[in-house]
Amino acid sequence: MLKHLFVGRFLATRLHLVCCAFALIFSPSLLAQSPADTLYFQDFLAAVAQNHPLFQRIDLIDDISLADIRKARGAFDPVLMSDMTEKEFKTTEYYNKFFADLKIPTLLGFDLKAGYENHSGTYLDSELKVPEGGLFYAGIEIPVLRNLIFDKRRAELRQSEVAYQMNLAEQRKTFNKLFFDAAKAYWDWYAHYQMLLLYDESVRLAEERYEAVRAASDLGKYRALDTVEARMEVQRRKVEQLQGAINYENARLHLSTFLWNNDNVLDKNEMLFVRNDIYPSIRGGEMETFLVEEWAQRAAENHPEILKQVQKIKSVEIDRKLYRFQMMPELNLEYKPLLAPQGGASSFLLQENYKFGFSFYAPLLLRKERAAFVASGFKLKQENFTFDFVKKQVRVEVERAFVQLQNTQQMLSLQTLNRDNAAIMRDGEQTLFELGSSSFFYINVRERYLIEATLKLIDLRAKYAKAKAEFRYNAGEMPAEFE
Repeated sequence: MLKHLFVGRFLATRLHLVCCAFALIFSPSLLAQSPADTLYFQDFLAAVAQNHPLFQRIDLIDDISLADIRKARGAFDPVLMSDMTEKEFKTTEYYNKFFADLKIPTLLGFDLKAGYENHSGTYLDSELKVPEGGLFYAGIEIPVLRNLIFDKRRAELRQSEVAYQMNLAEQRKTFNKLFFDAAKAYWDWYAHYQMLLLYDESVRLAEERYEAVRAASDLGKYRALDTVEARMEVQRRKVEQLQGAINYENARLHLSTFLWNNDNVLDKNEMLFVRNDIYPSIRGGEMETFLVEEWAQRAAENHPEILKQVQKIKSVEIDRKLYRFQMMPELNLEYKPLLAPQGGASSFLLQENYKFGFSFYAPLLLRKERAAFVASGFKLKQENFTFDFVKKQVRVEVERAFVQLQNTQQMLSLQTLNRDNAAIMRDGEQTLFELGSSSFFYINVRERYLIEATLKLIDLRAKYAKAKAEFRYNAGEMPAEFE
């Protein structure tokens, strides 16, 4: 009798110690690692931003946009042209014609011109005859009606600047999406790591409990079925442990797809893999307070989709402005004072000589121009309708993400209480078992519920962190460190 009492007390004490040890796995101190072994969330995002190929690809698009602006500005580059034609037959110089012309376009619509011409020969057209030293001229060409205020060159320059701003908005959108995807990968990794720790500890404790029950069964305290029950619990938890290890490995590999190492020498990127001795941290996933109206206002001003749509409207407005001026008649005036050398090559005299001309062009029905102008008006209405829709959609997405964030926060608080209550129920069942009013089966049931509650709590912690990332993404905000 004393032997059986000793065995019973030994088993109860052993089980009590196992349950107390099991409770320790929910303590943050057990899960804490040294900073050298921890990959913090912000450090992870910084590593993503540093070498990820997508960031480098977007930077190249930025360079392409700047090159397009330089290309459009090229329409205003000075142009130097020259032409020389000579004909000689049987020692007779028929003609020798030389032209040189410099044209300087301006953003004000008119062009400055300067040039030199010198012609000679026996059979030279009379209109080409110039003084012996040649003829210099400088003047201006002004579009009086069409192209004076706005023309195709200035429209293309404005369009290239709008395209650059649109690409900046698209760049911000791409960055936000990459940060959001990276954040989800990190918090999945965090959740599966914590779950794997829980599975590992639960297996270890189940094995210790099995050994204690088996030892007591050999002494006759428990039936053989109790040993089978304990062994089945070990096997069940090992299955969960293996599945948890698979989930963790998948999450670790998925996280590695966001980490790259840049080889500046070879100008190439190589993917890095997160080692198994590197651990995540909850830092960055703590609860925060968000004011939805403030974030909605910021989204209305800075969301990439809204910024893109603003630039689309500007692009259509530029086209519409160009089409409006294209309906005007085209009248170009050209005036060039002529300068001839007098008394040597270094002396010039401005005589009362000049060249003047004009050109006029006016389609009579203007069907092409009017159709383009009317169509641009319809396109402008379309883009404005789209703008209203995008603004509403952004607001709805911010509101939706905020509701999800708030509800997840409430669920997290309730689940924390649920986990605490599950621990109290398990401890109470343990006390009843020690008093002989419960059984090994009920302890396992209570402990299973505690494990499930803890797994749910870990999952909700990760969901809350991801909900924060989604809220920032829907508001069009990048992490503050990368603005």
